[in-house]
Amino acid sequence: MSLQNILPEQTRRMNCSLDYWTDFYSLGMTFYEMLAGELPFHETDAVAWIHAHIAKKVQSLADKNSEIPQVLSDIIDKLISKNVDDRYCSTFGLKHNLKYVLSS
Repeated sequence: MSLQNILPEQTRRMNCSLDYWTDFYSLGMTFYEMLAGELPFHETDAVAWIHAHIAKKVQSLADKNSEIPQVLSDIIDKLISKNVDDRYCSTFGLKHNLKYVLSS
């Protein structure tokens, strides 16, 4: 995995193990890049990339592009939360929220 896509848990600077919650972070970063056309961070060296994934606040997609619905932006913010406990607890909650966005 490249430093552009490293998970906060993979940096070994967080007291967390790799599990399915880390997949939510990866999915959120993929969604972010798809909708924004770019990654949320633009770093130049390894230390800066690691710092960005651990501590840098990501600009909300709705703030970046007014055409992106706030509710979709909120879902992605939850997926890429730095704190594992703030991410989705299961795919069921994520699926429910994505269906809500699709139906509205």
